[in-house]
Amino acid sequence: MQYYVGLCLCYAKILLYGWLLLCPWLSWAQTEAAEERVYEDIKLRLMCRATQLLIKGTRPTGEVAELPHPDCQSIRALEASLTEARTQRFVALFKDKYYRSYGRNKLRQRLDKLIDDMVAYLRSIDRNDAVWVESVRVLAIELRTLKDDSLYQITQPNDSIQAQNNIPPHSPARKQAQSSNPMIVYIILLILAACAGFLAYQNQQLRKQLEGLEADFQEKYSRLDNRLDTMTPIKEHKALILRVNYISEQINAQQQELDYFLQGNTPAQKPQPPTDYPQEEQLKATPQAPAPQPIEVLDLHPERQVYYGAPQEDVFDSKRFLTEPDALHCYKIEIDLQNPELASYTIVARPEYQQQVLNHPEELLSPFCEYTHQPEEARRVLNLEPGTLEKQDGHWRVIKKIKVAFE
Repeated sequence: MQYYVGLCLCYAKILLYGWLLLCPWLSWAQTEAAEERVYEDIKLRLMCRATQLLIKGTRPTGEVAELPHPDCQSIRALEASLTEARTQRFVALFKDKYYRSYGRNKLRQRLDKLIDDMVAYLRSIDRNDAVWVESVRVLAIELRTLKDDSLYQITQPNDSIQAQNNIPPHSPARKQAQSSNPMIVYIILLILAACAGFLAYQNQQLRKQLEGLEADFQEKYSRLDNRLDTMTPIKEHKALILRVNYISEQINAQQQELDYFLQGNTPAQKPQPPTDYPQEEQLKATPQAPAPQPIEVLDLHPERQVYYGAPQEDVFDSKRFLTEPDALHCYKIEIDLQNPELASYTIVARPEYQQQVLNHPEELLSPFCEYTHQPEEARRVLNLEPGTLEKQDGHWRVIKKIKVAFE
């Protein structure tokens, strides 16, 4: 039942909107068509009067009476009834003159322009003949008078309106005619009020839907923005693991040295750790236990290693990897242990770690990311597709850039 009610309401809205849109257009079209009909009617009268002057010319009156009269029922009939070349040329020249460039409600100006062009053409036929020039001047006056009379006859009120105006003021017919006009106005106002109420109701419903959608979006966005990255270990737990591993390695190294001395062997000179590593990464070693290499990444996941790197020109230096993000180490790098020479990388999703790349996009963003527009006044970076890194000579180089967007 609700489906059919909704369908009926949909059809009603379509009809209402169509009626509201078509009424002004139909009114405009009817007005323009009526104006064109009046122009065609008056133009026919003017052309008939001008052709009569062309036929008469300077001939005597008796000779003119024997000539065929033009057929003024229509422009096509007028053109067919003419036999002389100059009258045919005159009709062919002015039958398609409409002057629509003047615009709407410019009927009088269009007719004045038509008369001016017709008089100028007729005067140019024989400028040296004083009789002909005087005849054209008289014709111009007659054409303007004919134009004014025709406009008055065509645009004057019709017989029914005149009859209504002739009704006595206190008669029942006059009262009925006067009472019918307010009723039509009331009906039109009622229809407009119903349309306005319906549109207001639709606007209110749309506002409620938009408010609901905005509330849902804010809730989802807040949950997403405040979500902790599950691939990033907790800070305290991570620091504790590092400390425990370091102490365990020191204990193992001391135990190996003690066992070596207990066997009566001479102590050997311990190899020095590489000097290019940071001081806190140098570990002790013995001949039986070679010096362990510095830890490049932390195996904090059973299948992949996750750490954070700071960009250097167009590469990432594995010696400067951290296990948690900061303002410079804002690229999250994940190494699959099944293929340790390749890694995927993205930008840390939390906005507080993205300010440096947004403030310096040319140095920190362009070498590693692809984007369609500049991050002007952007507040955060959105990862659309992760990038790919390949390990070459201890550095991780970009094979495929990250696709990002801004908001």
